[in-house]
Amino acid sequence: MTIFGRIALRDRNVYLTNISWSAGLQYAGLIPGRADDLIAFAYGQLLGKGLQSQEKLAEWYYKIKVIEKVSIFPIVQYLIHPQGDTARDNVVVLGLRSQVNF
Repeated sequence: MTIFGRIALRDRNVYLTNISWSAGLQYAGLIPGRADDLIAFAYGQLLGKGLQSQEKLAEWYYKIKVIEKVSIFPIVQYLIHPQGDTARDNVVVLGLRSQVNF
């Protein structure tokens, strides 16, 4: 089990969103015989000036190690208050990431 977090700060005079943060949990070896696979959940927010609300994002993914240097990640993201606008509908995104190490 891994717990992670990150924060980013940007110049508030230049950017609409000046702070973003996220935190989450990651677990390896959920499926027997697949010790290099990972399942994870992360949650984060964008904070800034001029927004009605904070944009929030929840993400789930499963990292599948295909071969030694190649992995794919099916993902599900749930975006709450896109661009900090409470009038906009929340969004669900299904995707597939890939990682190739050289």
